[in-house]
Amino acid sequence: MANTKEPSASVGKSIARPGYAAEHDEPNRISDFEVAASYNWLDEKNPTILVPGIPPVWSPPAIAPALKPDYGPQYVDQNTDRNPNSPLDSLILAVQTYQPDFDFPAVDMVSDRRPLRKLYGFVTGETDAFEFGAEMVGNTALFVRMEKQTREELPSTTFHGYRQAFEEQYTKLSASAKGSTSHHRIVRYNFGGFVLLVRSGADVYLQELVKGQTSLEKPDTEDLLSQVNVFETLSLGSRTATPTETKEKQDGRVTVVQGGQMIPHAAVLELTTRSKFAKRPFDIEQKMPDLWISQTPNFIEAYHRSVGYKTYNQPGLQQGKFDDIKVKAIREQLAKWETVNASALGKLATVLGQVIEEVKKAQGPCIVRYTGLGDNLRLSTIEALPSLSEDLKSLFHRKE
Repeated sequence: MANTKEPSASVGKSIARPGYAAEHDEPNRISDFEVAASYNWLDEKNPTILVPGIPPVWSPPAIAPALKPDYGPQYVDQNTDRNPNSPLDSLILAVQTYQPDFDFPAVDMVSDRRPLRKLYGFVTGETDAFEFGAEMVGNTALFVRMEKQTREELPSTTFHGYRQAFEEQYTKLSASAKGSTSHHRIVRYNFGGFVLLVRSGADVYLQELVKGQTSLEKPDTEDLLSQVNVFETLSLGSRTATPTETKEKQDGRVTVVQGGQMIPHAAVLELTTRSKFAKRPFDIEQKMPDLWISQTPNFIEAYHRSVGYKTYNQPGLQQGKFDDIKVKAIREQLAKWETVNASALGKLATVLGQVIEEVKKAQGPCIVRYTGLGDNLRLSTIEALPSLSEDLKSLFHRKE
């Protein structure tokens, strides 16, 4: 298993959960949204990305197959796993490649979606413990995701659902993206008076939305077949299920392969797989903060049922079949969620400002941590933070 190392930290500043949303010059909503870049990780020994990237296309089979349960290795944070010394390099290189004139010094914060989601949970009273790294480069704050491990092993003796098997059967990967193991998108927008550059993953895209259709209407059969013919029967799910040990890495430098295709953001989706008979039904409201941060406009809910038992080296692991799949356009729902949760988003903007200000004062890298208890974040200084290569940090300094 690959694990992130715990840097030594000194006790620092405490940031209280805001009791109210401070007033900001900008409303508590996202504005001036744009896709800054996208990329795929390629399954190479050395860290290599395809820019722009292309997610798998949604291509459900005509007849739902019985799927075996997931097991084996699975990525938790592929960006850090593939490039642990500089996990933000792939983000910045993708933007630099896709937009050579991008104005990096104009960005106030660079982050993965997860630290922002955790901060939103903090201001709304969630009790999940978390931590992430933070440091200033020029006038830009870099937030760095920190997990206890960057990949995990799903034992075959325990049931873990059918997520990977579902992606393998219901999505197809473009020939131009052969060897891809994940797709990531970087978006730029204004929020709470800050300019944010945010990275997140995308699971799949709808071909009919790329072709200019404005709804989630099902294409006719001939059109669907013509789309599927240009895709190989290689799925994203089958490759993400088998991360390999890559101990012999380069010196942290990411190789950029130009190619792929920039898929319109309006066509991308995230998905979830659930049991049709779960005791706690899935509520998309639980996922809305994530979808709002990445502005993901579509979502798939796929529900499975058991179709009997079959042995896969271990007894009692059931096959599953997905016969209830809902493909939803959620752009209007995101806008409504943003309005309803304006107060919480104002608190998020307040905490973002406080964290950035304290990182500036620290004049060095920090860890932002919440233990899950109490009403305070703890910001502690550390000696070093794996974040971004020195040559790429220079992009955030204005040239005189």
